[in-house]
Amino acid sequence: MRVNNKTYDVYPDLTSIVRDPSAVTKHKKEMAKFDDIENSIPIARQTILRDYYTNLVQALKKEAGTGNKISQAKLDKAIAQSVKTFAQESQNDAARIEATLAMLRAELAEQQSQRAKLVRSAHKSAGMKLGLGFLGCFGQLTGFTLGIYVFYDWNEMEPLTWIAQAFYLMVGSYYYLATRGDWVYTSVYGHMFNRAKDQIMTGAGFDEERLEAMEKYIEDLEFYLQVIYGKELFSQSEEESK
Repeated sequence: MRVNNKTYDVYPDLTSIVRDPSAVTKHKKEMAKFDDIENSIPIARQTILRDYYTNLVQALKKEAGTGNKISQAKLDKAIAQSVKTFAQESQNDAARIEATLAMLRAELAEQQSQRAKLVRSAHKSAGMKLGLGFLGCFGQLTGFTLGIYVFYDWNEMEPLTWIAQAFYLMVGSYYYLATRGDWVYTSVYGHMFNRAKDQIMTGAGFDEERLEAMEKYIEDLEFYLQVIYGKELFSQSEEESK
């Protein structure tokens, strides 16, 4: 339906409004069970159709008055009035949604920028800790090499190797107790990054769940806005069904 050069989804083709067109087109395009079709229609489209027919029924009752019959002229007038009312309400809803989307997108961009900065800080922290660990290992290897082959001999250095082995066993045990994982077979950097990210985001008061919920809400509003304007939303599903 077009009103004032804008398209509104009032009574779309059945195969274009369902999420899975195969429920309609199977068995040589015979009609499937009504429940299957109704359940496959997105709730946003059901709302649009319900609002349209609510306006239509109200307009019909108004034109019929107290009588039990309604003429074709009154019927046409009622339909025209319901379409006009529906279009106006849709325009108001679309304007409200577009304003809300503009505000949410600006806030989302700010939140995503803040999250990116916090993630970079977490990567920097994890990389620094891992670098210090490698530096310590390199220093230990250098110290043992000089002690065994330059300053002392193996007999004098061997007890120190046991101490170092016990130290790494202690570190590995602590890592297992903290992560329930073996640091030899798991990503130490990944663990350090996730831990640093949680600490940094908690300290900054950043809520990732809120960010994800905002992204989902924006997607829902964009979907509803497309439904209001009657855009083709399920072309991919239709192509797959063909």
